[in-house]
Amino acid sequence: MPNAELPDGVVLDEPMGRALLFAATQENLLDAEPSIGDGFVRKLLARPPEQKLLDGAFEQLVLGGKAYLPFWIPPAWKGELFERGLVAPVEYIPSEDLIEAPEMSSELVLGMLDARGAAWSPEELRRAYTEYVDAHNHWDRVSGAKSLYAIEILMIVRHIGKDATLSYSAEELEAYERVQHAKEAMRPIIDCIEAYRHVLTASLRLSALSALPTAPSDSSTIDISRVSDSTERTALLRVTCSALRRVPIGSTLRETVALATTPEAHGLRIRLAGWAETARAGDLDPVSLALSDVQSARKALAGAKTLTRVGEYATWIGLPLGVAGALI
Repeated sequence: MPNAELPDGVVLDEPMGRALLFAATQENLLDAEPSIGDGFVRKLLARPPEQKLLDGAFEQLVLGGKAYLPFWIPPAWKGELFERGLVAPVEYIPSEDLIEAPEMSSELVLGMLDARGAAWSPEELRRAYTEYVDAHNHWDRVSGAKSLYAIEILMIVRHIGKDATLSYSAEELEAYERVQHAKEAMRPIIDCIEAYRHVLTASLRLSALSALPTAPSDSSTIDISRVSDSTERTALLRVTCSALRRVPIGSTLRETVALATTPEAHGLRIRLAGWAETARAGDLDPVSLALSDVQSARKALAGAKTLTRVGEYATWIGLPLGVAGALI
């Protein structure tokens, strides 16, 4: 197996990151004063996370050894997890600097929606996406592919009571309204795409893994280039599988932190990095290699609480397109 550089932690999707922070305040690993961050901690504690989010956060802490949070947290917040460097915020990344990714699997979209409290079915996802694409195609046909951005600016100007001449036909205005209606229905998905790009960008900048939730679907993909104006392809490899996604964790965050800092957990992370490096080198069957390595590493963690559910979280790393294309 090629020598591999160990990833520097794991970047958590926001709901999973918030679950980790919730557990940390509950167990006095972070300051639980409600007024911190102009009420940030109060709002955090007012919404206890689902158990599957807590389990996912604990798993990823074991897999990464350190958790990065790609969303705002109070800069003056204190506590053991921050002081030990086990949890760290990600520096703000402007939207224009986020990595481009033109496709997302339906499993990933549905998983991110579910983590945010929106339990969409695969059919609802397909319908919203189809209506959105159809609305844009209709606008292009009716308007001759005029800029939607231009009419949106005019509509904003008129909305605030300023004079603005609309040089659009009734048919074009109807097509524009159809796009807006479809866009509003797609808003939860658009928000997930933005979060997805934040996690990926942070993980690549930090040389870290990235953790994103998945949900059962039909293994289809949706072209998000029409949604996010993405133009470049980003290749990804799923570096967890059904065997790996059942990672030993502690019953509490404090126990999980202790587990994540053991030499055995470090050994697991080394094996994962080696698997990824083998895939980068062009191994056509890295999954078989990973199953053997992961099973060996997990045995070294015997005695920890092992999740009995089928894993719902996928960890990803950036890979050359030729390697990832056959695996995703």
